[in-house]
Amino acid sequence: MATLPNASSTLSRPLHDIAELFLVEWQRSHGRSGQQACASLTGDTLTVTIEHALTEGEMRLAANEPGREMVRRYIIQLVNEIYPQLAAFVERSLGCFVAASDVDVNSEEGSVCFC
Repeated sequence: MATLPNASSTLSRPLHDIAELFLVEWQRSHGRSGQQACASLTGDTLTVTIEHALTEGEMRLAANEPGREMVRRYIIQLVNEIYPQLAAFVERSLGCFVAASDVDVNSEEGSVCFC
């Protein structure tokens, strides 16, 4: 399920669709079903968070900084495979150009944040 906090009505549908695509592609590429995705736009920065996206092993590994960086690099590799599709969809949906992307990992909640 994709949710959308604090979005204007004109952006609600595109952001919902972006969150949903990220969730579906995450589930397909990672083999792990995140429970929910949320997309938000602040200025020119799009952030998509997938909750409960990490396995128990990934969460344990990410509990310290070296392990967190290892999990982050692994996720970046996964995302690089689907990045062209995700970026094209974001560009079509929001009428913008995707210039860069980054990944952050929250080991306590098992969430992954794409920005």
